[in-house]
Amino acid sequence: MKATPQDYKLTFANIVETAMRGIEESQELQKWCMDIYGMEPCIHNELDPMTPPHESDCPFIAICPIGGSSGEDRSSYQRGFMVHVAVSDHNRVERYDDRGRCVWREYLGTRRVSHLLEALVYPAIVTAFERMGYALSTESEEIMSPDVTLFEARSAITIDIERCIGEDVPYIA
Repeated sequence: MKATPQDYKLTFANIVETAMRGIEESQELQKWCMDIYGMEPCIHNELDPMTPPHESDCPFIAICPIGGSSGEDRSSYQRGFMVHVAVSDHNRVERYDDRGRCVWREYLGTRRVSHLLEALVYPAIVTAFERMGYALSTESEEIMSPDVTLFEARSAITIDIERCIGEDVPYIA
């Protein structure tokens, strides 16, 4: 029997745990990390702003709660969390012209961090929340490379929770 949203209380702790378990249980994500990097991902439930991911942490995935708010017509409530991923990759593809000038340089870390977030982490998290009866939406995305060997991406994700009549904060009652 499929659980209904009323069977779960979406506290920030439960949201983070659900997302982390979805990532951990994704065989496709685990296999990709092993095939590409030779190790399973580090999965964290927060991101220490004073100690950002280091190359030795990669592949790295963090789930961080970011807040909640009432919907425009107050018939729903949104809870949000941030997904932060990072990969370390020293590989690049270069092509040179006949004068020895590099005319094409592609750092594979950009492609791989994008694949990790969009093709592996998103589906794992969506599957975990769909099993509970909740739909997710992506609010914003950002990709960055603080240097040419560490590549990071992050995305804000929102869960819409329908309110019952007279309910102010649906996930606590």
